[in-house]
This record gives sequence, structure tokens and C-alpha cells, in this order.
Amino acid sequence: MTNVMFRPVTQTQRPNNFKSCTNAVERSAEQMHHQIRKSPAFVNIKELEGHFLISLAIPGFTKSNVNIKQEKNIITVQGKQETNSDIKFLKREFEVTEFKRSFTLPEDVNYDAISASFENGILNISIPKVEKAQAKQINIL
Repeated sequence: MTNVMFRPVTQTQRPNNFKSCTNAVERSAEQMHHQIRKSPAFVNIKELEGHFLISLAIPGFTKSNVNIKQEKNIITVQGKQETNSDIKFLKREFEVTEFKRSFTLPEDVNYDAISASFENGILNISIPKVEKAQAKQINIL
């Protein structure tokens, strides 16, 4: 049986599977531990009929550990949780203690009606679209 360690790709990294096998052996344990702790939350973004839906997979976090901030057309989601250093691990391949993701919102959204829900490790942020002004007929008097 082969042990394969999963390392999420950050936004600046490009996957190169041939180098990852040898680099994992050469890295120090501290570097690998730091990379695992700072893993990004995985995200899905959907455009639905009346709104956009951003879904972040953040297992192990609770809604009290997560902060959502909207400033102008940028929405930032970040989370941080404390680790229990009293526990002795025989093997540890994951430990996500913090993340931060930012998204640029399109112009046609209603910033005042943004809402969020959290269930089963998935954070859903609903961003309603602004209703477009309908053309109306003007009667001549």
C-alpha cells in the first residue's frame, strides 16, 4: 500500500506531479507542517438565476471561528482556530488552523442583502443580484 500525502494547490502554485514526490522527501517536517496548517478553503462559485452562491469547504471549523467581511466590491472570508497541543499524534497528515480567501464581486450585486449560512462544514454565502431596471412605456399627454 502506498501512502500519498494530499497538498492543496494554492493560487500561486502550479501542479507538477513529477517534482512533488521528490520534494516531499527533501522538505523538513517543519516546512510541511506549516504548509498543511495554512491550507486554503476549497471553493465553488455558482451563478444562479437571482444570485451568486459562494460555497467554501471548511471542515473542522465552526461558525464562531469564521469571519466574513465585505468592503467595497471585495468579500473576504477568514477563519482561525486554536489547536490542542496536549494531544500526542502518532501520525498527522492534516491540521487546518487558519485560512483566508478573498473574492472580487461583480458590479451587479446587492451588497446590503448578502447573507451566509453554515452547515456540515460548508459555508454558503448568497450574494443577490441587483434587479435590472425594466424599460417602461411613457405615454404622451
